[in-house]
Amino acid sequence: MRSLGQILFLGVAVLVIISSCAENQDIPLPKDYPILITNEAINVDSTGVTISARLIPGNSSEIIAFGFRWFSAHETFDYQITPLSDDMMTLRIEGGLSVDTSYSFSAYVKTPQYEIVSEHKSFTSAGSPKLEIFDFQPKMVDVGDTVTIFGKGFSPGKTSIFFQGVYGQIIQLSFTSIKFIVPKSQYVGPTTFKILSRGSSAASPEKITVNGHNITSISPIRGIIGETVISLTGHGFAATLEENIVHVGNSGSATILQADSNSISFIMPYAMTPGNAPVSLEVNGLTFTTDETIEAVSRWGKLNDFPGEPRTGGNLVTTEDAAFYIGGYGSGTNSNYFEEVWRYNSTNDEWTKMANFPGDTRLDATSFVINGLIYRTARSGNYRDYWIYSPEANEWKQFPVAVNQYFSTGGSGTLVVDDHAYILGGTESNRYDIKVYDISVNEWYLKINPLPFPLDSRDALFVASNKGYAIPFTFGGSMPKMYLFDPNTSDFDTTPITTVPFQKSYQTNNPITFVVNGDLYLGDYSANNEVLMYRYSFASNLWTRIENFPGRPAYNKSSFQIGNKGYVGFIAPLNPIFGSTLTDIWMYDIEVK
Repeated sequence: MRSLGQILFLGVAVLVIISSCAENQDIPLPKDYPILITNEAINVDSTGVTISARLIPGNSSEIIAFGFRWFSAHETFDYQITPLSDDMMTLRIEGGLSVDTSYSFSAYVKTPQYEIVSEHKSFTSAGSPKLEIFDFQPKMVDVGDTVTIFGKGFSPGKTSIFFQGVYGQIIQLSFTSIKFIVPKSQYVGPTTFKILSRGSSAASPEKITVNGHNITSISPIRGIIGETVISLTGHGFAATLEENIVHVGNSGSATILQADSNSISFIMPYAMTPGNAPVSLEVNGLTFTTDETIEAVSRWGKLNDFPGEPRTGGNLVTTEDAAFYIGGYGSGTNSNYFEEVWRYNSTNDEWTKMANFPGDTRLDATSFVINGLIYRTARSGNYRDYWIYSPEANEWKQFPVAVNQYFSTGGSGTLVVDDHAYILGGTESNRYDIKVYDISVNEWYLKINPLPFPLDSRDALFVASNKGYAIPFTFGGSMPKMYLFDPNTSDFDTTPITTVPFQKSYQTNNPITFVVNGDLYLGDYSANNEVLMYRYSFASNLWTRIENFPGRPAYNKSSFQIGNKGYVGFIAPLNPIFGSTLTDIWMYDIEVK
């Protein structure tokens, strides 16, 4: 640290004494150290201000630095210059000045022994040019290269270069140019950079390219989420699948099918937002992101919300052209049970309230459709009645059939095959029961031989190509299996057809299940807070992962199909993490291209 004796502030009084010894009364006599005389600021306008000082070199002192300092109440600036040949130090300040702000300034020179500072002068600023970048060179760089930026309004105080998420080292700065060193970051390829200065910023007018691996083409540039295979060409790719990581927008990692040094093929990520998004490729910790985007198309679409009070746990059945939601309960207490009936018209995406169920309020009832009529059974406990509903007449009638004490149907699953209804299992003591309704004779009977495994309404029970199937999720182990129902024996074949390709979640009541064009669509919540979806082809006996269900993960929901479209709704999210019961309705359309 310099002592006070090394920093000489030369006031007017000192200059008068020195000048009295000179032959020319306007010029102080030379000393062993330099002398500085500060001039008043001139040319103060919105483009900046000009400050200057007269330098009288010392007889034997070597000057090693020249400059000016100026400061306001809040900021201090230091700027080194090269003096003119006539020993006049002049600086045009063209950046970093605030309007209507008072600044003090002084000149300084440095010798090996001293720093000499002139007396202070002041000015009131009218501002300076707005921060702006005109150009930069070179356009293609490697890490460690020097880049020169050309522009205006640059400030010597509090200025930084923000480059790909890290800061570049500034090695030279003026009011119209900056030189910085390209820092090491996690990105390669075209990118922008910014100058940040005193609360303002300016972005590069075009992208600079950091050399590394590079994607030169994408094909196709439009695809179905979770299905379409995208091909990338370029150079510098890793030769193995594991060393390449592909993202589309903010999606998770895509499944890569093929990779070599110049090409990669991947499936559009299963979980992503529809719309346009760039492709990013990470190799060895460095990421290249394309300017070109891919249009991600979803087969899922959100429909009009259910207009009634939020509910779940009701019976959802379909006729040939409509869906009906019967009963259910809200997110409150038992008093929040519903016996309303709502009809969904898929043609105009509209819900209509129909005649209420006239029987006593009940939970875990079972409903099914035969020949366009809706049958609703009782649950276990006090209720032993059966009802039939005509959608055409919008009318309920009590079903005239004798019911004995064994016909407990609390939480049972259902299958309808060849105009026979099969009430399977339940959530109470009837988990292995098979109850059969034969419409031709209008009779129910309890099958003597029990089910080979327990079933209830939380399992996947469905009909495909007029054959019944069951996937016991509730008690079927961590990897559930699919079984074929034989209507001739009213029983299931105990040899499984296939194994579900994902582990079931113990946080959910029932999987998403619908059959469209003869294929099964099955989905369930995973540990990553997403609902995985798979398509199963009965023809090829193959499972194929498809786009995730975009709605919230749920412990309870209803799924159904009308025509060639699948639907999911009446979602009770995983409480308390995801909130209360929703009115969302979603549609899956296999015809989306």
